[in-house]
Amino acid sequence: MTARTILARLQGRLVRHQFRLSRQPGRSTVSLGQHEKIVDTIAAGKPAEAAMRDHLRDVISQISQSRTPRTVPATS
Repeated sequence: MTARTILARLQGRLVRHQFRLSRQPGRSTVSLGQHEKIVDTIAAGKPAEAAMRDHLRDVISQISQSRTPRTVPATS
């Protein structure tokens, strides 16, 4: 498998996750705030690693939660 093939597969997964996350209610507002914090930090001339890590940690958490099968209550 070539690096190009691996990158294409990863890009496909990334797009699917972005789409899934974008459909979550309120997600765009959360992401926008996180992105603004990253940009503001960079604009202030400070390292943005912590803000970026916080954002990525949140995205990973949201992806993990969206992949967890939801149980449906049994009906009698």
